[in-house]
Amino acid sequence: MARAAVLDVKAPMIVKGEFPASFPLRLMHKDMRLALELAREHGVALPSGTAAYATYSAVKDSSKDDPDFAAVGRFWKKR
Repeated sequence: MARAAVLDVKAPMIVKGEFPASFPLRLMHKDMRLALELAREHGVALPSGTAAYATYSAVKDSSKDDPDFAAVGRFWKKR
């Protein structure tokens, strides 16, 4: 069985719609950008990373607060 321990903390936040920043979305967004830039420099395609970055960008741009990266739950809830 697959399990991601991070979901023990993040899943309840997503379900409640509460996103206090323990790891801010803005930092995850920056880290994803840096990873994509490095991959591009080395000619490596990261389609899943590109999709995740687009999602983080959409959530970041629509946020009026400084949410945790789990705030991607807002994006999926609106879809």
